Amino acid sequence: MRILHLLPNFNSPVKETSMNATAVDVRFDRAHLFLELTDGRAVDFPLEWFPILQAASDVERARFAVSLDREQLYWPELDEDINVNALMACRQDVFRHWVDGFPEARTACGLA
Repeated sequence: MRILHLLPNFNSPVKETSMNATAVDVRFDRAHLFLELTDGRAVDFPLEWFPILQAASDVERARFAVSLDREQLYWPELDEDINVNALMACRQDVFRHWVDGFPEARTACGLA
């Protein structure tokens, strides 16, 4: 499974981050939430974006549900939910904002 990071690898095209995929699974390390998608990608997000999940135990994080349409993640014990499309759109907005600050990144990512 390929992991796409929040900040780009300059050799990876931006076009890879389409929002057509939906959620399959979620996993965590100490600093990231990894969203596994139906198209085979795993996209990481800083865990600090999700204070409730960051403060939760490993057991609490493991108890989640994926909606039938695979567009929502829900942790019932924590009363926390995440919309997959909104999360992916936010990721793209953060990426664009980051790239705007670095003209060489715009060129390297094919956005210039």
